[in-house]
Amino acid sequence: LLSGFTLALITGYLCGKTSRWQLLGLLTAWATARIAPLSGSPDWLGTGAQTVFACSLLWLLLPRFARAKRWSNLMLVPLLGLLAILAVASNWLIAQHNGWYWQRHLGSQMLLLLALLMMFMGGRSLAPAITTAHQKRGIEIQARLQPGLEGWLIATIGCAALLGHWLPAPAGLLLVVAGFLCLTRLWRWQVRALLGHAFISGMLIGYLWLAVGLIACGLALICQWGWQTSVHMISTGALGTLSCCIMLRSLAQRLSRSTDWGLLAFPCLMITLAACARVGADLLENRIFLLWIAAICWSLAYLWLAWKWSGIWCARPDSNRR
Repeated sequence: LLSGFTLALITGYLCGKTSRWQLLGLLTAWATARIAPLSGSPDWLGTGAQTVFACSLLWLLLPRFARAKRWSNLMLVPLLGLLAILAVASNWLIAQHNGWYWQRHLGSQMLLLLALLMMFMGGRSLAPAITTAHQKRGIEIQARLQPGLEGWLIATIGCAALLGHWLPAPAGLLLVVAGFLCLTRLWRWQVRALLGHAFISGMLIGYLWLAVGLIACGLALICQWGWQTSVHMISTGALGTLSCCIMLRSLAQRLSRSTDWGLLAFPCLMITLAACARVGADLLENRIFLLWIAAICWSLAYLWLAWKWSGIWCARPDSNRR
């Protein structure tokens, strides 16, 4: 999920227009890294393909973000670099002695960096949508992007990711603070009057999963509980909902229509059920049954997205597919 699905999402969301050969190379490396471990191929093939994919992604993305003038945008350079390095390191270490321990540790660090990226990108998608929706209602809001609050969120989540393994209690406190800062940001956006907007409501659900997940992970670290249960609020609830909303908005733009509940309702419901079932699997007795429910709901959400996209793609004239 973290080294495969997440890096593919980052590629699709941030790379923008890419040449056909670059896209083909990225897809080939990504698919090889996913298929090789399942087919019994040598370890070096999967890890080598993952390394090629991550390095190619950085080669495409880092030069464009390195030209940014604001420090908050420049933050994407080390953030994307660390995400790619951790994804490659976890793949290399899986074949080594005690590799699962290191992969689990690196996965925890990668998850917090992913939470930071979701907070940043989610806010950059929500702020203009909320501002536009308020303006259509004749209301001007003062709190738009909220760069000061965004800066504190970057600092708290970033420091928690660095300190998590060595100083769990301070890192947990920082995550709790970050979670409440996310909730404060939502409250200042005055979103109660905009719940009828499907895209805004869907993104808010994902942002709420992120805020609650940060608070739950922070409390687990402070109290020295296992935080493996709390991370599913971020990896399943937040990541799934936010990615579905972004994909469906892109689909709606291709259809030249607004992002309505007809597009969003089913995948958002499936992701919410998947997140609840995955968290419940660690807390309740029927673990295997709930794991199956989580897997089926998650898969249905993305199969539905793939079906919608395939219908749009097949309906396009051949001249527009290039």
